[in-house]
Amino acid sequence: GRDLIEKIMKVQGTWDNADSHQWWCPYRHHFISRIFVGMIATQLINEHLSPLRTTDSVDAALAFMISQGVTELPLIEQKQLYNYVRLQQLSGFSKEQSLGDAIAKNPFPPSAMGQSHLYELVPMLAANELSILAVTDADGQYQGIIEQKSINKLIADVDGDDEAHAGM
Repeated sequence: GRDLIEKIMKVQGTWDNADSHQWWCPYRHHFISRIFVGMIATQLINEHLSPLRTTDSVDAALAFMISQGVTELPLIEQKQLYNYVRLQQLSGFSKEQSLGDAIAKNPFPPSAMGQSHLYELVPMLAANELSILAVTDADGQYQGIIEQKSINKLIADVDGDDEAHAGM
């Protein structure tokens, strides 16, 4: 988590070290401007992933998660975040059982507010040992899913751009 935050802060010129002057070089102006766009939770939502619902059966959830290639997904009830479901925990339940009966409600499930910045998302994912994070609005209504691997790709792209510009 700390290394990832350090990389982001270096790109944005907020990390205080000997190399910090490089992050504000004029040829990087377009790069610095670009990195600020897309760092808000609502802009990082994966449109291809859907949450599970408390009315889904364990069997349907297993099949869906495997087909989507994910190991965890948010669980919602009436558009409110209920909890998270991990693929490994489903194996211990009856396949006909509903997720609402199988998975306990979390009164405070971790989620990102729509305007949360990337700086807030990375520690939240790490602290809760999640690879995905639900995004909710001010009323707690489910908005979408952010994947850790998307954040990693964003950081890798930033590092790649940085290395390319370093050779200028």
